[in-house]
Order: sequence, then C-alpha cells, then structure tokens
Amino acid sequence: MSSHIPTGRKLLVVSDTSMTRCDGKIQGFEPVVRELDSISNLFDQIIWLGYSQKESKAAMSIPLSANIKLVTMPSSGGTGILAKVQILIYYLIYFIYILRYLPGITHLHSRAPSHPALIAMWLSKKMNAIICWHKYAGSWNEPNPPKSYAFQRSYLASIHKKNVYGTINGKWPNQEKHLITFENPCLFEAELAKARTIAASKNFDNKLTLLFVGNLSAFKGILQLVKALEMIEDTNRFEHLYIAGDGAMKNELIQLAQKSHKIKISVLGAVNRDELVKLYSNAHVNILPSESEGFPKVIAEGAAYGCIPLVTDVSSIGQYIHHEQNGFLLKNNLPETIAHNLNTIASHHQLKKISENVVTMTSQFTYEYFNSKINSHFIQ
Repeated sequence: MSSHIPTGRKLLVVSDTSMTRCDGKIQGFEPVVRELDSISNLFDQIIWLGYSQKESKAAMSIPLSANIKLVTMPSSGGTGILAKVQILIYYLIYFIYILRYLPGITHLHSRAPSHPALIAMWLSKKMNAIICWHKYAGSWNEPNPPKSYAFQRSYLASIHKKNVYGTINGKWPNQEKHLITFENPCLFEAELAKARTIAASKNFDNKLTLLFVGNLSAFKGILQLVKALEMIEDTNRFEHLYIAGDGAMKNELIQLAQKSHKIKISVLGAVNRDELVKLYSNAHVNILPSESEGFPKVIAEGAAYGCIPLVTDVSSIGQYIHHEQNGFLLKNNLPETIAHNLNTIASHHQLKKISENVVTMTSQFTYEYFNSKINSHFIQ
C-alpha cells in the first residue's frame, strides 16, 4: 500500500453499526469497513463511532487502512417502557462521544436512520465550518415508514445549509439540491473484473440455482419465498435454493427446508466474503422479495457475477432493474407473485442476455466510483 499523502482533512463517522473485539482489536461490520477503506486516501484520519456488541453473526473485519480508528459506544435498543426511558440516557452518552471527537474534524458523516445519526444531524445545523453529509439508508419514498425513520427522513430534508448534504437511494421528483443520489458501493474494480469473467461463463441452459442473501427477518420476504417454491410448476428447472444470512427466522427456515418436497433448500447462516463469492459464482437467480429497501448491496454484488435479480419493485430498485431486460421485478412479495415470476424465468429463452445486461449496470457500484463522488461533492 502506498504512503498516505497529507490532506489536512479529518473525518468523523457517526453510526449505530456493530463493532466487536477480537484478539484485542476492534472489528466493524465488513461492508462499512470496505466503504471507509475505499475513501481513506481522502483524509488524514477517519474516526468511526459505532455500537459495541459482545458478538455479531454478521461478517466483521478490521480496516486495512492505518488511518481509520474504530471507537465503540454503548449500544441502545430493546422494547418496552424501560428501553424507551433509557434511550434518553443513551442520547446524552452519544452526544458526549460525538463532542469528544469533534475537535479538529473537517468532515462529519452519519449513517441514518439511527439515534447517533440524529444527534449528528442536529449538530450539523449548528456548525458552519464542517462539511457534513448524512446517509439515509432507507427508502426515500416509502409512504408509511416507521415513525423514527419518517422523522429522520423529514429532518434531513429540512436542513438547508450550504455545508450540509444528504445522500439517498435513487432520484425523485422535486429532489432538493442538498439531497444527492448515491449508489451503495459493493465491489472494487479488480473484484468487478473477476466477477464479470465468471458471469461471462455462466450457463443458463441447464438447471438453475437460486440464491437469497440477507437478514432472515419477516420484512425481507424470505418466508414468502420458501412458500412460493411449493407453487412452482416446472420444478425440474430449478436445482437448489441457498439461503445465506442470519436472523430471527433461521430456525423456522431450517425446519421448513427439511419439509421442502419440490426444491432442495440449504440454510447456510452467516457467510464470510469468500463463501459469498462462491455463492454468487454458482447462482443464476438472486432473489430478494423485501417489503421495504433502500438499494441493497446484494443486488449489485450478485449482478456483477451475472446473477439475475428477482426483486420487489420498492424504493429506487426499479430505477436500476427493468423487468425482463436486466432482471425481474415483483409487484409485491406474495408467494403467488414470486412463484409466477419463477415460472416465467423457468420458461424464458433470453436469460443469458438478461444476465449480460445486468452486469453492465454494476460499474456504478464500485468503491472507486464511490470515492470519486465523495471527492467531487464533499472535498473539491
């Protein structure tokens, strides 16, 4: 790695992202670690505040860049009256943490919706010398989001200052100038080149392998997907469904997989990046029937390997995925709708072309492209 050229810039990242300790070192959620590594050359130092967790079932890693420092804060959460009362105490704690690391900062970045991000947004309204950008990860156009999501979305939209920006998924009518469309990066250009080679060699003439990657929770639609498999007409066309991820529904899905009569189902649990690459390399269709999303990294990741997306048409997804051109869009995530689209895929004669089309989309989702957008919007 080349030596760092001093920039005079210092970035503070505020989030509720999980962090754990392993062998005395702090690890962070791998996708965010990769994202910060990709922009580390733009700053002399990056200080990243996140939630301390005893353990995490998600993929975790240590930054490769020496100028990234991870700092853990107590994690809030839970349900009930006590948890709601305690959150006031946590807000004070997060406020103190942010103030502690704010001196000398030239750039402030928060990852919303989260409690620490809301504090960072409020502080950015009080500051004029620090360039602030707040990422809203949820769906920008969702009509009925959770109340906390709706509040943070509207609060971010209301901040009109020349040094404060919001980064959002997709492009929307009457989008204000301080709200900038940003794609979620997921691959370095070298990784993309290897992925495209694999995609080019993928054969769609024989049996197809299905893949789901994500949190095993109700809003991701995983239960509906498993039910849909029992409704498929041509089961000989599909060989296997692999489910990668962890969550509250894991045990239930394992039981359902054992009862599956038509298509073999494997519930893999959390996987590391090498395992995930193997799954993308072997899969033909990447399914994500979520009720709500921003723009999930797994869609673009799978697309780079030629996996045809079968995804719910929510948020900005339909701005990138076009039905039967570079993927398949679900109008809803009912089992009947998923099954209908899988039946269409089973008899479709242009799957290879659709796969080739979706691969071309992925250039917008590299870390290098992300770096260039951060540089052009918030540095230069």
